[in-house]
Amino acid sequence: MDDYSALVRRLFATQFFGGMKLGLQNAMTLSELLNHPQKKFSSILIAGTNGKGSVATKIAKVLELSGHRVGLFTSPHIASFRERIQVNGCLVTREEIVKYLPPLFHLVESHQIPATFFELTTLLAFKIFSERQVDYSVIEVGLGGRLDATNILNPILSVITSIGYDHMNQLGNTLDQIAMEKGGIIKPGVPVVLGPQAQLNVLLDLAKQKGASVYPVASTHAAFYDEENKSIAASALNRLSQSVKINDHALDVGLMQRPICRFEEWTQAMLLLQNIKTHLSHLFFDVAHNCQGIEKVMEALTVRFPDKPITCLVGLSQDKDVDSCLKVLSHYMPNIIFGQANHYRASSANDLLSRYPYYNATAVKSIKEGMNKLLNTAVEGSIGVVLGSFFIMKEAKDAINVNQDCDGLNLN
Repeated sequence: MDDYSALVRRLFATQFFGGMKLGLQNAMTLSELLNHPQKKFSSILIAGTNGKGSVATKIAKVLELSGHRVGLFTSPHIASFRERIQVNGCLVTREEIVKYLPPLFHLVESHQIPATFFELTTLLAFKIFSERQVDYSVIEVGLGGRLDATNILNPILSVITSIGYDHMNQLGNTLDQIAMEKGGIIKPGVPVVLGPQAQLNVLLDLAKQKGASVYPVASTHAAFYDEENKSIAASALNRLSQSVKINDHALDVGLMQRPICRFEEWTQAMLLLQNIKTHLSHLFFDVAHNCQGIEKVMEALTVRFPDKPITCLVGLSQDKDVDSCLKVLSHYMPNIIFGQANHYRASSANDLLSRYPYYNATAVKSIKEGMNKLLNTAVEGSIGVVLGSFFIMKEAKDAINVNQDCDGLNLN
């Protein structure tokens, strides 16, 4: 096993054996020991239930195309751990991970810091961005905001994309409770952009208490959910343009960017280039994994393809509000194939099937088997979509031999 693989395995072991702990102390201690790398560049901090990864990607690309050196930190990843840490659109190198991760391990051992996977990964990103001398970093919050490791930042702009029901075990059971956790990224005197679905009174009051100027984004009323992400990113960039160089061409191109597996579209011609024969006219990949996200994807598909049958390959985590997700799917009545990923958090396909009381669903043993069924049983001109948790996407793409920048590790 090479050094990179061994280090990443060790990092993931902290997730399996140490679990998740919300709080800032470990991140603050590590930051101090590293001489506060996050203070060496300006940051934009982005929280929200849905859309934060897409908004972060758009903002980062516009800044990059405007001539700045930009770090982007997102989570989780699809095929490679290095997707989480990027500079000017390129994944950090294996060599950088091998250089900067061992000193972090040394610090947590020598100072007996019970740091989690996400805390270590966050400080690793800050260290790499500091060493790369980025001008700006665009940072996606991992979970919530108030107690998330990323919240040791003092950003020049905060963004909250949306508030919805997800991670209720950690964030609370009401929208106000969830909003207060995500609103923890609002800093005294630092402007905050609020997406159309984030303009709750508790956030407006919190911003007022902290003297943070609020920039609300109007609803686009568009069927395609990424139009809302574009509006939020554009509003954020408009605020930044008061002090940051941003050019119009960069804005036009950058706002069109989407991360992989966000309404990622493959036409029949593209599939044929992969030597995949199918009657599907289009195949989509989308990591929507809560009821709000699934609603947006299904709405976009049915508006774009009003007369075409849709088949979904679905895989969800055990810790999600599965019944609410299935209820949303039932409103659209697509044909459904439930698949089970090779992942410790994956819901069993048979369990999903038993909780979906409609005739138009089947269960298969694996995501690979689900992809074969999706491709080979499609009726002429129909639409296919792979929908659900991040961890099903790599298996789905592997099933059709899509080349991915992959670690070659099975960490499940």
